[in-house]
Amino acid sequence: MKKKDLEENEIKKNTLFDFIEQNHKIISVLGVFIALTVFTANLSFQAIGYALSFLFMAITIIVWMELLERFPKGESTWRFKTFENLLNYSFFGIIFYWLISYREIWKNIMFIPLTIILAAMLTSLLTLPIKKYDLFDRVFRTKPGKLKVIRYILFLLILFIVLHISFWIAFIISPPINYFFDQLHNEMIKWIPQNKP
Repeated sequence: MKKKDLEENEIKKNTLFDFIEQNHKIISVLGVFIALTVFTANLSFQAIGYALSFLFMAITIIVWMELLERFPKGESTWRFKTFENLLNYSFFGIIFYWLISYREIWKNIMFIPLTIILAAMLTSLLTLPIKKYDLFDRVFRTKPGKLKVIRYILFLLILFIVLHISFWIAFIISPPINYFFDQLHNEMIKWIPQNKP
């Protein structure tokens, strides 16, 4: 009986082979967009190259978030756990490298991703209680799906307020964040020897 129980436990464990077998396409797509992020940043026409690099990095983050949701819960083999941890650390390393290496991009447009991140966070904080407690239906004493025009108007109003607040906060915190990354970039240049042609 003990042998059978052990075999069943082994079967239930998530394996690296199964995960790659089921998600090899999205892993490949993630690798392609990471490569495009680095490649486009080095285009001869820098303005377009940096813009494309920024867009590809945004797409890369979305693909990575999709991949994160596909990691199964429960018991996993040590190889699978190690793969998951190394993949996440590598991804954060790529983002860190991108932030440090391409400072010319972030000095000018740091407020854009900050605005998007803050807007997403504020929207989630605002809409969560509205959906959870059906605040709209209770306040207007209506049923779900009714008063669509008022719903759209309120949504646009909330969106406008959230974007305005997010932009204002992002505009304030961008300079200190840029200063931090500039200092970090300068320190890394001192630590890492530069290859001279």
